[in-house]
Amino acid sequence: MDLLGFQDVDDFRRFLTGLIGTFSITEAELNRYIEGMMSNPARLAFFPYEMITEKMKRMFELSLQIEK
Repeated sequence: MDLLGFQDVDDFRRFLTGLIGTFSITEAELNRYIEGMMSNPARLAFFPYEMITEKMKRMFELSLQIEK
């Protein structure tokens, strides 16, 4: 983050939110997307650690606004 001029991840998140705005999806859309990702071994190969459904869901929940 330092090389890019950001103090931390939150600083980078604020920058991106200001640049592209927020993005909201429904819980059903989130689940459908996660199922698609988890069924594609080629996409999962890019993660530097074993990806499980719960980790992926948490990752998206932290980065998206989920509509309940």
